[in-house]
Amino acid sequence: LYCSLKSLPNKPSHFVAVKRDQSTWSNELEVLLVVCGTKSVTDVITDLLCDTANYRGGFAHAGITESGQWLVKEHTDLLEQLRQITNKKTIKLTLVGHSLGAG
Repeated sequence: LYCSLKSLPNKPSHFVAVKRDQSTWSNELEVLLVVCGTKSVTDVITDLLCDTANYRGGFAHAGITESGQWLVKEHTDLLEQLRQITNKKTIKLTLVGHSLGAG
């Protein structure tokens, strides 16, 4: 559905996929967001942004937090369009990642 193999600092390479053969009777659309691990110099820059960021009453890795916020902004409209096109009530989003992508 969507694939970006290019990564920039705090903008990791990733892809979005829709599960095949979903039930037409289900009220939810199953979507997968896969974030790649560290594979380039720009990913290392994200890794090295070791400052902390406030997150949900605690602290998190600033580079990974910013990357996650960017992914949300990047795909919120796409996910909503998919939900509407498929006439589903909700989206079941599964997040998968390794190394940097697991943050």
